[in-house]
Amino acid sequence: MKKHIRAILIVSVSAAALSFLLALPRIRRGEADRSSDPAENHDTPLAVVAELEEELSPTVSVEWLTHCTRCGHTYSYSDAGPVIGLTRGELAERYPDWSISAFSRSGAVLERTAAVYCPEHFILFAGEGRLCVYTAAAPELQLVELVSFSSAPYSFTEEEILTLASEGMAFDSLIELDRYTDKHKSEN
Repeated sequence: MKKHIRAILIVSVSAAALSFLLALPRIRRGEADRSSDPAENHDTPLAVVAELEEELSPTVSVEWLTHCTRCGHTYSYSDAGPVIGLTRGELAERYPDWSISAFSRSGAVLERTAAVYCPEHFILFAGEGRLCVYTAAAPELQLVELVSFSSAPYSFTEEEILTLASEGMAFDSLIELDRYTDKHKSEN
């Protein structure tokens, strides 16, 4: 009789411990069961296990791809820091401008399309009597001004002025940019 009681006790304690361990990730995220009545609780241990598999592990590899429409290139960088421990749903909620093209516990790939230039270019803009050279700063691809100078000694066609004022012109190197501006320098 003692062996039978001991076996029941061991099974009961093991079941309670397993239930707690399976619910722990939900408890950490503040998703504890709303009801203590098992009949009203629709979560099953399998659903909790599925949630565990969905979370990005601490050793996850996350690649962020931006398809740059201004230059036609795809800029890629890796950074898992801000997304470790997130589920696919949490990742989509936190980064609504990105689409998740791949997701597993060990890795994810997020993609977006944006009207930006990638960091491989130097962009020439014109406006308010100035010419400005920019580059795209990684990882967010925000334009950062490198140099600004007077546009007075330069003459551009009307079409070039419109392009330089609105979206800029991209050059693969400063030498290429310099050749372009030299070609448009007035002979005064």
